[in-house]
Amino acid sequence: NDRFFEPLMNWLKEYALSPLEQTTMELHLDYFGTEVSKLLLWLFKELDLIFRTGHQVSIYWLYEENNIDIFEVGEEYKSILSLPFNLIMIDKKKMI
Repeated sequence: NDRFFEPLMNWLKEYALSPLEQTTMELHLDYFGTEVSKLLLWLFKELDLIFRTGHQVSIYWLYEENNIDIFEVGEEYKSILSLPFNLIMIDKKKMI
């Protein structure tokens, strides 16, 4: 997993040194495990730091109506961050 996520982590560290005025992240996950959960928390905290320096940062956490687990995890992340964290229910049937 480190080989997969390391480039993303390095990129975000570099980006945080000189971020754009507005940063938006959109996530649509069906499932993820503990390692990815830890990575997402680290990533969100990095984005939260960018937000607290005066930049606009928004996260859009998309979840399917029947995926209560993903919704609840999104609510947990939202509760510990100061940046705008939007929970958006999607209808997978309409996406096809």
